Amino acid sequence: MMPVGTITLICGTLCSGKTTLACSICEQHGAVLLSCDKVMRGLHPVDAGFDYEAELKRIKADLLTRAFLLVREGKDTVLDWGFWSKTERSELHLLLLESCIPQKWIVLSPSPEEWARNIAKRNRLVQEHGADEYYIDEGLLRKAESRFEPVSAEELSMLNGESTIMQNTLTKEVYIVPSQCDSTSRLGIPNTFDLLMDIATEHADLLGIGPAYLMRENRFWLTVRARAVFHRRPALTERVTLSTWPEVPEKHRCLRDYTIKAGEELLIEGKSEWVILDRKTGRLLNVASVYPQGLELREDVVLPDRPDRISEDFSGAETLGVYTVRSTDIDLGGHMNNAAYISAFASLFTTEEWNRMSIREIDAVYRTQCFEKEELTALRIKRDDCSDICFQKPDGTIAFLLRYR
Repeated sequence: MMPVGTITLICGTLCSGKTTLACSICEQHGAVLLSCDKVMRGLHPVDAGFDYEAELKRIKADLLTRAFLLVREGKDTVLDWGFWSKTERSELHLLLLESCIPQKWIVLSPSPEEWARNIAKRNRLVQEHGADEYYIDEGLLRKAESRFEPVSAEELSMLNGESTIMQNTLTKEVYIVPSQCDSTSRLGIPNTFDLLMDIATEHADLLGIGPAYLMRENRFWLTVRARAVFHRRPALTERVTLSTWPEVPEKHRCLRDYTIKAGEELLIEGKSEWVILDRKTGRLLNVASVYPQGLELREDVVLPDRPDRISEDFSGAETLGVYTVRSTDIDLGGHMNNAAYISAFASLFTTEEWNRMSIREIDAVYRTQCFEKEELTALRIKRDDCSDICFQKPDGTIAFLLRYR
């Protein structure tokens, strides 16, 4: 039986960047774009002289029928028509659920300044170059402002299985379950790094630059550093909000930010540093060239200060133990998963020792890939305001560095 394709539904008011994002997703994933505006402009180049609402309803019905046929053939489809009404969103969501068709909702919500810039750019292109778009006059602008129903957090959770993408940020509600907790009945520190890695992967996939895209392009993301600051670890059964967004990249380096909140209370802040490599040559690639065209990156960041360099000199360090890389530590790349290093670090201590440490911050630096059955010697140096950990291979090569406070 042929697998069913996914329907991606892009929600947002006019000039919010829907078509730009839709085209990027289709280009990177080979999906089929179904756009109401494109069909409408083809039928009615001038926005006058016909019953717009009736025509729009007919076009949407036709495109939805075509989308169902395409996904039944295993083809991914992107619907680009705004979904201004909460009723429309809810009805279509339920229809897709009942039809067993995978759905992915993407909500675009530009800032007022960004929206004004987008409108000005659209109108300039129409006036100067006759772009295939409707000119946005005051009447159309008032119509958009009065008719578009913003998407609440509760609605987003319902539409997208507890996850949303808005303003280039992926936000998810997370229910803390027993398997994520340590002996204190709070979210474990290694489990925190698992959550951060998982949401980063999901967001990359939503942006069209996830694992499938990278495999196809012979590229892969590599985490070189990860940091987390713990103000309060959420308790068992607590519901929290996990968010992530990428920062404006440097040429060969990308930083990604994370927050975990309970309402307005900031519980955990995180940051990871990534590079992207060519699988064939091993060379670093320009990170910005991988991001989808038109992606407006946020400028706000968490943990803005660069962490201090962790020294690789562990002369005179105490030996904490030897860790053997397990089969459960290995990821799809065949080497030790980044989050597994944090679990390996935690395993060096008894429960009593671990709880007594009351860790408030972890800064992890990944140096060398490790493989199943390799033995890593763990060394520690206690400094004035922190302690440094080194995982060392038998030949003295440093695999992993960690600083905790």
